[in-house]
Amino acid sequence: MDLITVEWKCFIEIARTGSLSKAASALRLPQPSVTKYLQRLERNLDVRLSQRSNRGVKLTQTGELLFRNLSHAQAQLSEKVHQALQQQEEVSGRVQLGAHRILALNYLPPVISSLYNKYPALSMDLTFATSLEISRMVASGNLDYGFVANPLPLNGLVIHSCLEEDVGLFTSSKISLSSLKRVFYNPEMQLLNRILRKLRHCSLESIADYEVLAELSGRMAQSAALLPRPIAHRYKLNHQISPNYYRAKIALIFRSEIQRSTRHRAIIEMFNQLR
Repeated sequence: MDLITVEWKCFIEIARTGSLSKAASALRLPQPSVTKYLQRLERNLDVRLSQRSNRGVKLTQTGELLFRNLSHAQAQLSEKVHQALQQQEEVSGRVQLGAHRILALNYLPPVISSLYNKYPALSMDLTFATSLEISRMVASGNLDYGFVANPLPLNGLVIHSCLEEDVGLFTSSKISLSSLKRVFYNPEMQLLNRILRKLRHCSLESIADYEVLAELSGRMAQSAALLPRPIAHRYKLNHQISPNYYRAKIALIFRSEIQRSTRHRAIIEMFNQLR
């Protein structure tokens, strides 16, 4: 790919070969044209870049400095362009992504939309399961990536942290903790036994679906749901009647060998927007 004008190409070849005729031959141009382009460049820069001698063409001190800097810059620019084109070309194919369903609902639409807009040759298969099940599928090679809560360092999986969620007790109307009669919770939740010990004065209802327990809590008086904050707010459970019990860590997990691909770097870039 040509990244510089013909004037600069002529200067580089003259500097490299020390000869107008050799530069003309390398560029497949008539020698008078090479001379003309060099003179035009010197006029544009208002500086003398070369001097003719019996032995050919010798660069001035300014010309030598310019040639060194230009050669370095040209190499760097060519490499950057090559990398950009290679990345655009390689970010394609099908990615197997597993996620907890609620995490997918809360966070994945903008990520997937950005990926598809930037890399139209990329496609993605989504699998929904618990965070532990997703982690096991990634570790065994059945999934490329997992988007999970509170990931375990299972079989050397790489954990790329994305964000954190506050977990607390939420209701649809103002109520005190002492007057609370019923608490809905998901049995998959982290630190559950420690939290439930603080709520023994309530009727504790186990439902393995955040959306169902949030909906029930919103419909029943003197009830609350143990939820991550984004889910609570989506179901208009805007009153928190307890301190945050903990912060759930949300992360993208993958096997270490997948990091070598250009596609992986593109996917990490998209998930970093969640931070």
